[in-house]
Amino acid sequence: TLSYGRILIVTSRKVGNAPTRNKIRRRLKAIFYEERLFEKQLDCIVIVKPDGARNDFTTLKNLLKEVVDRHAPKYNQ
Repeated sequence: TLSYGRILIVTSRKVGNAPTRNKIRRRLKAIFYEERLFEKQLDCIVIVKPDGARNDFTTLKNLLKEVVDRHAPKYNQ
């Protein structure tokens, strides 16, 4: 019921060492805010698997945008 969306990023130790996990978190947060995905009023939980940390920024961007656009309520678009 909030007027903005939120994101939760879960990275386990299997993803890599601490700098790798922090890097993937920073990238996903940057995409979420730069692409203004919070305006979709959708709460997102991203669970990063070990293969996900190997993706580059543009691949992550395309994946996150695709998923949020697919699941966002239609009246907010």
